[in-house]
Amino acid sequence: MLRNIIFSVFLFTTPIALSASPLTSQVINSMTPPNPTLNIPELQPIYLSNTGGSIINASAMKSNDIAMQPIHDYQNKLSKLGDSYLSTKDLAAAELAGHFLTSWAQADALTGTEKHISESDVNRYMFLSATAMNYLKVKPALSYKNQKTIEIWLLKLAKRNKKSSIYLNSNGNLRSWYALGILATGIATNNNSLIDEAREKFTLATGLINDDGTIDTEISRRHRALIYTDGAAIPLVIMAELSKKINENWYTIHSGRLDLTQARILYGIKNPKWFQDRSGGATQELTHPGCWLIFFAMRHPDNQEAHEALEQKWGDYQSRIGGAATVLIKSGFFAPQ
Repeated sequence: MLRNIIFSVFLFTTPIALSASPLTSQVINSMTPPNPTLNIPELQPIYLSNTGGSIINASAMKSNDIAMQPIHDYQNKLSKLGDSYLSTKDLAAAELAGHFLTSWAQADALTGTEKHISESDVNRYMFLSATAMNYLKVKPALSYKNQKTIEIWLLKLAKRNKKSSIYLNSNGNLRSWYALGILATGIATNNNSLIDEAREKFTLATGLINDDGTIDTEISRRHRALIYTDGAAIPLVIMAELSKKINENWYTIHSGRLDLTQARILYGIKNPKWFQDRSGGATQELTHPGCWLIFFAMRHPDNQEAHEALEQKWGDYQSRIGGAATVLIKSGFFAPQ
């Protein structure tokens, strides 16, 4: 099964079940961008205090989801358009994606100067990573004028994110999500200083990986340690894949320690008690590993645990990376620019 998936990605001999199917012209014609907003909503902390970020406040999460709905709607529609263009080269999908991007760019959406609130800042990190990735998908089909309008906005978002330094000096996965956003923006805008900063943060993050593949900040989540280690792998793997666009290979940084984390997650899926013993908390099982899995499986086709995990449900579509991983792979998105 694993080899069939890999062959279908590269040879297109067997269709992949994609999370994001190409859009019909009727659907494309019916899509409109939500009205842009200058500020991210002031969101509530989603974890109960004094729990080390391990117990979710369900009420706060629900309230935040409602507040973020227009922004999530924008991201989901943009991702569908971007994936549809990559899959079919339908210019109508690219042009509408360009309209989504330019309409929010012209309004300087989400670049406001509201006070720093951790959840709001985090959501802006992830908004930039998804938006810059989607811009990279459709950029070749857009006019030079629209490209410049969008790129000015992406750079403003990157600058705004840099000001929210609450997580940028921490060792957790949120610094990596920040770095993914600035890397995608740096590649999209040919901004070497952003690329250099992202490389620095990737190097810091992978340097913190222990010999057993764990990351101390994610292990400290106790019963959610496995889930957060999985979440930490996603931005790091996508950054390593993006590095190919600039003719680099970040998988080799720190002698490939990122592979240790991915292998440990696969082991933890089958043996959650290992994470329980390591973290000191009754481990919550990981039922849907993230999109890093397909990339790991392609790079290690003989890994039996990857083979088994890929045959189960896994997170192909990730809103934080702007769409479906299999679409990115099959379209050659990560090829050098």
